[in-house]
Amino acid sequence: MVSKVAYRKTEIDPKLSMTTDLMHGLHLAPHRFGRNVAGLNALFGDGHVNFNNARSNPKAFTEQLWDDIGSNHYNYRRAMSYWQP
Repeated sequence: MVSKVAYRKTEIDPKLSMTTDLMHGLHLAPHRFGRNVAGLNALFGDGHVNFNNARSNPKAFTEQLWDDIGSNHYNYRRAMSYWQP
């Protein structure tokens, strides 16, 4: 996977997330519904923020993906690719 750095605003892909709420693990997710994860906010290249719901985007909230997300760059980048604009 090759990453390209955008140098101009016109080069930013508004479908790709730039950052999210803290992503340390599912047990530390800031938005919860009871004992379950509700979702995360994701910021996109055009400046909008979208709440990604765990029910509507379940592949982004699997235990296997989040098991070591803080130290596994592959899992982190995979999770970042799942956020929906």
